[in-house]
Amino acid sequence: SKFKSYTYSALVDGYISDVYVEDRVENQQEQANKDGRLEIVEKKRTWVVLDIEDEDGLLGNISFPLQNKYNILKEGMRINCVVFSNRKDFSKIQAISDAWCPEINLWVGYYPFLLRPAFEEFVNRSILN
Repeated sequence: SKFKSYTYSALVDGYISDVYVEDRVENQQEQANKDGRLEIVEKKRTWVVLDIEDEDGLLGNISFPLQNKYNILKEGMRINCVVFSNRKDFSKIQAISDAWCPEINLWVGYYPFLLRPAFEEFVNRSILN
């Protein structure tokens, strides 16, 4: 339902232009220290961020929690995803679905939105034709 609000969608055959990690605060709470003073305790989690480009330039990025299996992601790798926009010319990309790196057969993203086997078959057929 997240993507139903967008008018247009398109399949992107792009590449990873940058891979980096960042720490994000997942929650904060106040807690008394040993002296009885309140301090803010933050729970952080490390996320991987991929910048995705196509021949026209940067489309946006996709992020997901860090796991060891993502250490093989590199700049220049091919990546396929679906992008969403409310503009017919896609001059502003408002969302990017989970993405597939066919060279290494790895799916990335925070939540699986696509029916993955069907998407892989569709991408493979599109490339062969």
